[in-house]
Amino acid sequence: VRMLYRDYNNNHERNSSQGINVYWFYNEFFKIIPDSWLFTYNESNDTERRSKLAMQEFPTISNQLIIVAIIYAPAVALSFLMCLPIWLLLYVPGGVRSKSVAMKDLSDSEHLHAMIVKLIFFLDRLAHMEENIEGDFWTYDLLPFIAKNHVQVASRLLATIRTGVEWKKVDFAIGKVVEVGGD
Repeated sequence: VRMLYRDYNNNHERNSSQGINVYWFYNEFFKIIPDSWLFTYNESNDTERRSKLAMQEFPTISNQLIIVAIIYAPAVALSFLMCLPIWLLLYVPGGVRSKSVAMKDLSDSEHLHAMIVKLIFFLDRLAHMEENIEGDFWTYDLLPFIAKNHVQVASRLLATIRTGVEWKKVDFAIGKVVEVGGD
């Protein structure tokens, strides 16, 4: 009942056509990174979106967004350093633009600009948690968020790798590894 109250208690304040803005933290986080020869997480029209983002000005950065960025910076830096060999493997041999012809239109600086804009939008969503609901995160019970994102998905990925089944994406919203030819 508490989760229903959390999700629907502000409906009288919202525009009825707006609805509830539910997102999944890791799904949105991985969409910041451009696709590579190994890591493909974005939609098929991502190159068009990145082109548009590369042409626009940086969004306004609020004090609340800066605070959220400072809070998350140590975790992001540590994760990046731990995954540095994987980042090098992903982007050095094949290059960022090896995935599609449309990406060849963007320079490395334009890719970086688009990633920074996407990161700012992501941090803005985190900074305004009262307007955005993380699908699994609830302050009264953190176990579903931790278990699904850090245990279930990791165990599914390891099981898929162990069996040798080809997979195309890890979907954190449903907590599974989507296999090629699967549902």
